[in-house]
This record gives sequence, C-alpha cells and structure tokens, in this order.
Amino acid sequence: MADWLSFWNSPHRIYVNERHRDVHYRDVALQIRAFVPAADAVLLDYGCGEATRADLVAEAAGRLILSDAAPAVRERIAARFS
Repeated sequence: MADWLSFWNSPHRIYVNERHRDVHYRDVALQIRAFVPAADAVLLDYGCGEATRADLVAEAAGRLILSDAAPAVRERIAARFS
C-alpha cells in the first residue's frame, strides 16, 4: 500500500474476527460518547472508519455526522445507515 487511504480503501484483515471488530468499535464509540457535551450537540466523526457502533454515539448527541476519506468505507457506511 502506498498510503493509509489506499489501505482503508482496500480489503484488509486487522481484526481477528467479527467479535474483535465489534468490541473495538464499541469501545471507541463509548469513549467518544463520554466527550459529548450535551444532548443537542452536533458531532463530526472525521475518519470514522466502519463506525459499526455509531448508534451509541448518536444516542447521546443531537446529530452525528460520519466522514471518511476512503470511498469504499463511505459506501459501506451509506449502505449500513441508509
């Protein structure tokens, strides 16, 4: 891979299995959620990755905007949260 964008935009295996992936994203979401200043806050998660547990963050905020530079990741996010 030439750069990080290429890495995230292509198939990769950084998780041992789906449970490992879910635990990682849940932990990240709970850590972000702890910083939500108010129930009506607007949050931008820049470089959000798969954001499989974005629901945990969205529950604590008024609006959550997910953003990622990798087109393949954006397509999967759009499909997941459409």
